[in-house]
Order: sequence, then structure tokens, then C-alpha cells
Amino acid sequence: MSSPSEFESLWQDLDRVLHSATESDSVLERVSCPPWEHRDPIVSALWHSIIAAENLLLLKGRLRDPLNPRARQITEVALEQCRELAEADES
Repeated sequence: MSSPSEFESLWQDLDRVLHSATESDSVLERVSCPPWEHRDPIVSALWHSIIAAENLLLLKGRLRDPLNPRARQITEVALEQCRELAEADES
């Protein structure tokens, strides 16, 4: 399981990468695409680290924090995908 500080660092890294323009994408293009659909391999890797099955409790805890609507929606999707991975690991 990621420690709470490592887990928070993943979210911060994801936010930083999404808010960085690239040669092919503006910041607006990058933030308008949900991380679970993003084509950037760094965003994809960070997303998969966040939704790892061992982070289930940390994601549930994050939803108890005050989040802006977009952060809440992204966290809810992360929790849903994490639950699916956890269920797949159990079978």
C-alpha cells in the first residue's frame, strides 16, 4: 500500500503533469481530457498508480476531504476503477 504521503504525491504529480503544456498539447487540451482516457504515457502511468487495488482505503479517505467538484468526480472514478481492480485481484 502506498503511504498517505506517497499517495498524495501521486495526485500532485498528476496535477502538475496535466497542467504542463507539451509540444503537441496545450494545457487546456491536457486538463480537458480525463486522466483515465489520457494518451500521455506519464499521465496514464500516474493514473494506474493511483487506482492500484492497494490504494482502495486511501481513495475512500480522499472522498471525505473537501474537494472541488472536478477533483471529487475524478476521485470517484478512481475509486470505482480501483474497486474493479481489487475485485479482479480477489478472483
